[in-house]
Amino acid sequence: MGGDKVPVVACPERDRRKEPCQPIRIGDTLTLRIYSRETAEVEIPAFGLVGVASPAAPALFELLFRSAARYGVRFTSSGKIAARITVLPAKGKPKPR
Repeated sequence: MGGDKVPVVACPERDRRKEPCQPIRIGDTLTLRIYSRETAEVEIPAFGLVGVASPAAPALFELLFRSAARYGVRFTSSGKIAARITVLPAKGKPKPR
């Protein structure tokens, strides 16, 4: 990550050949691995987390989402966005009509 395009993390990591990808919702957990072409420090400011990413070893984050929002993951030295995580509201029961 960290190229010209910013990936949007839309769902938890899973084998997409076996089952479709599901959106991330409040209450979900996510294991996020960030690789970088060069060794670099990355942070998720909303969580107060910092890690080091490299081509051989990712920065590893375990996240639990408590609110619907967009979360940025950025490189600390440049401030460039490495990824965005979009979290949707929790699925609720349908309202009676």
